[in-house]
Amino acid sequence: MRAIKTLEDIRQRCHVNDDGEWIWKYCTNRNKTPYAKTPHHGNGVTITVLRLAWCLHNGIAYDQCPHERVWNKNGNSLDVNPRNAVVGTIAEHNATKGPRQKGMRARIITMKGVATRGRKFTPDQIQHIRTCCKTERALQEEFAAIGITVSRAMIGRIRRGEDYNELARGASIFAMGLAA
Repeated sequence: MRAIKTLEDIRQRCHVNDDGEWIWKYCTNRNKTPYAKTPHHGNGVTITVLRLAWCLHNGIAYDQCPHERVWNKNGNSLDVNPRNAVVGTIAEHNATKGPRQKGMRARIITMKGVATRGRKFTPDQIQHIRTCCKTERALQEEFAAIGITVSRAMIGRIRRGEDYNELARGASIFAMGLAA
């Protein structure tokens, strides 16, 4: 296959639909972003096809292309039509994706969702395990009688606060009930 040198070379490698989108039919990366190798000093440079199309459309040499993001207005990553391209900073690009959680807060929210998925016990049952004087074996048999299969190790982890700890907000060893 010959190298991409013109905008027509890009269009020929696409399926053009009724909406005016040029849907790329060749190589994409993991994010489904089309890329191609350009003829640059013999070896070639890998560049996203939308950036290359935008550069060719605006008469800019792709090795002189500004260090800004190029993305689609319509959100279709396979569309490489330069008329649907938007150029801007990373902040402008991220603003088009809508609000999203960032940093440690996002990680905490995600982990809480994972941590609470598929839980066997209600908060009342957790409180019972933590405050009850019974042995772990006795608690295991008690829960087996109501149809909940649980290991003694799990009961121990719940008692120590290693599991189901999001249900014990504000709890401390000083607030736990003492056996009479």
